[in-house]
Amino acid sequence: MPTSAHWSKAFTLIELMIVVSIMALMGVFALVNIGSFRKDQELQSQATDLQNFFRLAQTNATENVKCSGVAGMSWAVQFQNSKHINLICSNQSTPFSLHSSITIDKISGSSACQFPVTIEYAPLYGTVSFIQSQSDSCVNVNTQALSVTLSNGSGCKIVTIGKGGSVDVQQSCQ
Repeated sequence: MPTSAHWSKAFTLIELMIVVSIMALMGVFALVNIGSFRKDQELQSQATDLQNFFRLAQTNATENVKCSGVAGMSWAVQFQNSKHINLICSNQSTPFSLHSSITIDKISGSSACQFPVTIEYAPLYGTVSFIQSQSDSCVNVNTQALSVTLSNGSGCKIVTIGKGGSVDVQQSCQ
């Protein structure tokens, strides 16, 4: 028969249940945070991809990359709708689609823009021109930057394209 000293080293059922419930709660919180972290990383990735898409257009323009066999053509990025963006040179187009959970909430210059919106890069210099649709007046000669707001329902990022060619990603919309 075990002595009372032997039994005093064991855990009671209540103590074990408390430890298991605490671990279960910690696991639930970890799972919730991992899902949120994944969404944030997906949004950051898409904002960075969009930033790189703008830089590709600018680089192609400044390096005078030929399109359709002709040098000196301007390169442009056109926002067709809230999901689809094209890199355009002459009659060539390279599509870029956002991830299924991410959309372009708004594009704004002097005011909110309507689709389509085009950002054109000048050959050799890479300077930026913002081109609006015919019925839209969201950009004018004084517009210094265009802001593109990406959203995934739980957060948002703003990609800003400056008239001088800078492309920046803000960490959040607030």
